[in-house]
Amino acid sequence: MRLEIEGLSVALEGRDILRGVSLQAEEGAFLSLLGPSGCGKTTLLKTVAGILAPQGGSIRLGGEDITGLPPHRRGVVILFQDIRLFPHMTAAENVAFPLRMRGVGRRARLEQAAKLLERVRLSGYGPRQVGSLSGGERQRVALARALAARPRLLLLDEPFSALDENLREDMRELVLSLHREFRTTTVLVTHDRGEALGMSDQVALLFHGEIEQCGTPEAVYLRPATRRAAEYLGGCALLDGEVRSGIFRGGPVALPVSLPEGRYTLCLREQMWRPAEEGPYALTVAKVRFQGRETAVSLAAADGTLFQRSFPGAVSFQAGDVLRFDLDMGEPVFFPQEECL
Repeated sequence: MRLEIEGLSVALEGRDILRGVSLQAEEGAFLSLLGPSGCGKTTLLKTVAGILAPQGGSIRLGGEDITGLPPHRRGVVILFQDIRLFPHMTAAENVAFPLRMRGVGRRARLEQAAKLLERVRLSGYGPRQVGSLSGGERQRVALARALAARPRLLLLDEPFSALDENLREDMRELVLSLHREFRTTTVLVTHDRGEALGMSDQVALLFHGEIEQCGTPEAVYLRPATRRAAEYLGGCALLDGEVRSGIFRGGPVALPVSLPEGRYTLCLREQMWRPAEEGPYALTVAKVRFQGRETAVSLAAADGTLFQRSFPGAVSFQAGDVLRFDLDMGEPVFFPQEECL
């Protein structure tokens, strides 16, 4: 179902949490809400689910205005970080619970529960008490229960954050696999940048209760709309400089540009530094940090400006070595400095 949020405002205990949020997710899309703790991500999810009432704005699902509907009539399921399974029920009984609420007979609902447990790679786990399951297994039971409700919209509130890294990656792959299979419109709340960029059709950046930018992961990362968005997504250097006579100069960088004269900040992504034996930029290796699949390297320009660059695997150079680079800018992103204050 297509989700349309228009001008949504929410206040809790006299404090504005969401301020006129407008957002859309197409039918079958996977949208991530990304932002720092306290920015309003979970509040937005709870408001869409009907747990919190807005002070203004509207929520439409599949063209239907659901703003005033109670939670059980919205066709929305929210999966919280703390899972919230019924401890007195088995895994199968937990998964079957939404079917029980719809009046499905015991035998039929347990058969469907077994099929859903198989889908989340828990075949044969139905008779187990949930207290005997690991954290990752409980998370998969909760996901199967959410799917059993056949939601029009699935909301995921940081469902992987309590898992270790290997389990998080497994759960991400499972969720994406099930999303492709069921094509349920899904909204994920996360503060993990890689998770949002790697899983989503769309990423919405939320700061202080307002949408800063929304677009494809590639657009949001490579073409941040504001300096704040660029800083939050990381992986970049922000160079303050000036445009004069069609040339931007900032730090060690000089670029021809088609910009009015004035002061600007250039967003320089780390992958734009391309190693080249005859490259015009000489950078000194300041620090080398081997991290397994990649090595993070700090590079210093002659004026002291520091840049970060990751290299696959291990590297042969060390601190003090001088490397030469070219800049592959693509479409440079500049922020007028009056907008950066």
